[in-house]
Amino acid sequence: MGEFVDALLVLDDYCHRQQFGWDVLGETHSYLHTMRLGGEIARRENWDNFSLRGCNILLGLEHRDRDGPGVQGLLGNMRAAGKAVGAFNPPGEPEVRSRVLNQIKNVVAAEDAAIVEAAQSAVGEIRKSPRFGPAVATRRLALACPHRLVSVNSKSVPGLGVFPRMTPKKDYLARNYCALL
Repeated sequence: MGEFVDALLVLDDYCHRQQFGWDVLGETHSYLHTMRLGGEIARRENWDNFSLRGCNILLGLEHRDRDGPGVQGLLGNMRAAGKAVGAFNPPGEPEVRSRVLNQIKNVVAAEDAAIVEAAQSAVGEIRKSPRFGPAVATRRLALACPHRLVSVNSKSVPGLGVFPRMTPKKDYLARNYCALL
């Protein structure tokens, strides 16, 4: 965990220097804030009742406000995934939400040695729902386990694709999520 925190400190310093309008470790408008809010929702016991705000946080749909950029989309936003958005927006599709939540629970409950395989399996299962692509699946998992998992979306693909033996394509990275992790 110490290496993870050290990496976050380096990234926080970089974001400050680049003046992105968000940082990593701040109380608001930060990666940490996104993970705190999204993680609470991703790890709920059930997803039967969502407020519109809770749904937007889970989907990364918070918008810019007078205080600065909405940061919920730091792990990708689901604006283009209409079917996925519809499944989560009230009243949504409870059976789809339940299936996705069960996959997340399996990953969260996995022992350290098995979390990578559990995540790969969960990505495959979540993607079986129409319009639930790699970004939808991996965003949910990264919110639930930010210290172990990453979100594979159009913005993260170029950075993730630089790892050895990884191709900077979203479907490739999702299929090879286990190797990526």
